[in-house]
Amino acid sequence: MNYYTAIKNQDYNTAFTYLDASGITVGGQKLTQSLYSKTGQSFDTQEGKVKAFAIAKTSTFSKNGGSFVQITMSVKRKTSAYSVILVLQQESGAWKIVGIDNI
Repeated sequence: MNYYTAIKNQDYNTAFTYLDASGITVGGQKLTQSLYSKTGQSFDTQEGKVKAFAIAKTSTFSKNGGSFVQITMSVKRKTSAYSVILVLQQESGAWKIVGIDNI
């Protein structure tokens, strides 16, 4: 998954391009590229950079007439391992992440 390859490379500007940030918030703030990069860099400092990632589970669902894919990622950093849920929707022929619960 290109999104996590960018995160593993600590390229948060590229990772941000895979997001539809219009509906995503962090700590009650609308997600911006600057906030996203700062959050990613903070994770890298606290937990270590991403060492590995893998798709653990996928499912599809419909909501308000739209089709979505939910992907649960398994992420390993230097000091932790955790799951991240990504929700993707196809927009203008490309899949965008419209929901995310962690980096």
